[in-house]
Amino acid sequence: MRIAVVVFQFPKVSETFVLNQICGLIQAGHQVEIYAYKKGSGADLSQNAVTGFKLEERTFYFPRQNTKSYQKALALLFTIITRGYKTPMAVLWLIRYSLSQIIRGQKPGIYNCDAFIGQRPYDVVHFQFGNLVQDMIGIRKFPILNGKWLVSFRGYDITRYLKERGRKVFNETFQAVDRVLPVSDNFKSRLIDLGCDEEKITVLRSGIDINRFKFRNALPQNNNPVQLLSYCRLVQKKGLEYAVRAVARLVEEGLPIVYTIIGSGPLREEIGELIIKHGKEKHILLLEDMNQDLIIEKLSETHIFLCPSVTADNGDEEGIPNSLKEAMAVGVPVIATYHSGIPELVENDISGCLINERDELALAEKIKELMGSSQKQLQLGRCGRQKIEQEYNIEKWNAELLKLYRNHH
Repeated sequence: MRIAVVVFQFPKVSETFVLNQICGLIQAGHQVEIYAYKKGSGADLSQNAVTGFKLEERTFYFPRQNTKSYQKALALLFTIITRGYKTPMAVLWLIRYSLSQIIRGQKPGIYNCDAFIGQRPYDVVHFQFGNLVQDMIGIRKFPILNGKWLVSFRGYDITRYLKERGRKVFNETFQAVDRVLPVSDNFKSRLIDLGCDEEKITVLRSGIDINRFKFRNALPQNNNPVQLLSYCRLVQKKGLEYAVRAVARLVEEGLPIVYTIIGSGPLREEIGELIIKHGKEKHILLLEDMNQDLIIEKLSETHIFLCPSVTADNGDEEGIPNSLKEAMAVGVPVIATYHSGIPELVENDISGCLINERDELALAEKIKELMGSSQKQLQLGRCGRQKIEQEYNIEKWNAELLKLYRNHH
């Protein structure tokens, strides 16, 4: 099959779920091409998956959103002249569609076609976030894009974006696509509440490549400090301020802890200042983004993983964080929150630990509890790995995705 994957930015180090899916489809023998609004930074490009599968050669970029209309029109005209001969039917459709829109006094809205001219038609177009579809609805019948349309809902789209734009924002999206793919049962319920036809919805969880995450299930040795870890984009919904405060409390009590936070984002400076305010720079380390190989190496040295997610002030929520799945796959006991779809992954005191959002005291107590029980750490680690093997293996979910691509009804 020929598959077009539409994303905001590619590659992006915090969206390993997109890479996992794309690489799995390529391994299965399908022709996958990626369309993005923005190119990833140098740090993002260091991931082995990008270079190993030559994904840069498969990636195309839409015209910049802040470019003036006449500049986009000139760029589109240039593309038609230089590559349009490869897809004459698509060019004819563009001309007819543009004229009909102009006659109606409407803007054509065809500039995203620029990236697709010269390509052969796709069997499937997969939008990786719910709010990516709207820019394309006007060109739904563009011959190159006339295959099946599927859209994933992953977090920001059905929380913050929905809160900003209102309950009706996805009405046209639900009509335009053939299949709607929330990453959790929690999101499925929200989509039904918004008016999406339940028959169109299939929960498609984001899996991980468990072969890359070797089970370790380790304990601290020779009175060495307990190693805590979080890695994520540094935004409010990650709840890291509560983790910093909880760890600072435990260090004040004399517990041997080193807590490492890995990531970048708008709250990086604020989190750094909070660490300094508590005087815990030797115990709480703030490191730059790392590629997945280095993350896996760091996980192998970790004893407890923290994921204290919260609902942000702007309504933004998680789906089910991949970092949790990766830590559980390695056998690291995790502490997370009753937030969004997380309880679908982490069963409290079975495959991990759950606390309420924004409860730094409960987080501190739970860390202390685990530090005091090697047996509990090992038990949670083993059950966590089992949960990932059974329910979050990328091979299973990529096989399910291919079934949906072939038969969306």
